Amino acid sequence: MGPALHPLPGKAGTRLALRLLPTISSLAGLFLPDRCGICEQVLDRITRVPVCDACWSSLEAQFQENICRTCGLPGPAELTLYTCPDCLELSPHFLAARSYGAYGGALRELVHLLKYRGMEPLALPLGQRMASIADAPECRELFSRCQAVVAVPLDSARKRERGYNQAELLARVVAKQLHLPLLPAGTLARTRATPSQSGLNRIERRENMHGAFVCKHPKLPKTILLIDDVMTTGATLDACAQALSAAGAREVVALTVARTPSLELS
Repeated sequence: MGPALHPLPGKAGTRLALRLLPTISSLAGLFLPDRCGICEQVLDRITRVPVCDACWSSLEAQFQENICRTCGLPGPAELTLYTCPDCLELSPHFLAARSYGAYGGALRELVHLLKYRGMEPLALPLGQRMASIADAPECRELFSRCQAVVAVPLDSARKRERGYNQAELLARVVAKQLHLPLLPAGTLARTRATPSQSGLNRIERRENMHGAFVCKHPKLPKTILLIDDVMTTGATLDACAQALSAAGAREVVALTVARTPSLELS
């Protein structure tokens, strides 16, 4: 005789299995514990996003006041909105750039987990936090103008190596959260691989990125929301905004997970 055949569970068995899933997950966590990707604390559950509650709670949204009206750089406390010296000296092609938070601490580590360690599921909670900036009272009018979302493209060699473009993952989430259409991949494309920005000042970074992007969309909406992970000097966002403007966009608003006020590695 052949092996006994066990019938597939019916609806009652399926419901029971679903109710048991949290218990099974917790028990598995006791025997196969995961650790927080930031602080190394042992997690008490199995999760696709191995970050503990304490590290998530440590994230702080950047205030959307006391910042440069153009690039979003934090400024003097006594000023609600101002224009920073860099933007006065060399006005960027984007209308405004905003970020969820400062590039440091747990937020920096989360960006690195997404960008360099293949933790693609992090795009969801980070993208949701980015989209929350559009609800800040100081930002509602700015983001209400946006009609479509596009991601900063990744160099093709880096995308093959990494397997994905983190900016595209974030853009999908932001577009869904803000109920905006996501422009197809390839709308913005790199014309050439660019040398590393590390060690370059603001002017050198802008020259390095000049002409590095082209927009291939036949008819762009009036105002585009441009998405990337980190803003340092804004050279990459500026070059993308220039390409979008050349293709017909009248305004470009940039949004990133984080921004650094100094030239740090990103």
